[in-house]
Amino acid sequence: MSKIISLNWQAKDGYAEGKRELADAVSLLLGDAEALKARQNAARRAFCLVSEGVIHSVWNLMDAHVLKKGCC
Repeated sequence: MSKIISLNWQAKDGYAEGKRELADAVSLLLGDAEALKARQNAARRAFCLVSEGVIHSVWNLMDAHVLKKGCC
């Protein structure tokens, strides 16, 4: 199981003020290969769930408004 890390980096108003701060933030996010892999997997799962929900909703709308009206 992947380890969960805490990012202790903070910037003013959530933005990096300079190139050094930006480089430090990117290094924290991407530096640990195991944590990066865990984030990528979580992003993939979230994308799939959202996409599945959108497809389901579109199908239901098509079914209700197009397919059922055309048949009845």
